[in-house]
Amino acid sequence: MTLRAGQLRHRITIRRAQQIQNSKGGYDSSWLTVASPKARLEGLDGRESTLANTLQGISAWRITIRWRSGILQSDQILL
Repeated sequence: MTLRAGQLRHRITIRRAQQIQNSKGGYDSSWLTVASPKARLEGLDGRESTLANTLQGISAWRITIRWRSGILQSDQILL
């Protein structure tokens, strides 16, 4: 499957959790932006579920970007 530039219509942000030492000797969690590539988004599934006695919308997406090194499975994606 060929990925054409015109299919990359959305800008996403890829972030990584980072521990930063605070002034009290502990650590605070922070998010570091790793990359902001263009991507193709495809909605796969959508449903509603009850979580903690609250109705929540749940969506599954396929996100396709061009290959790049340094992306980890634990990274967070923001749309």
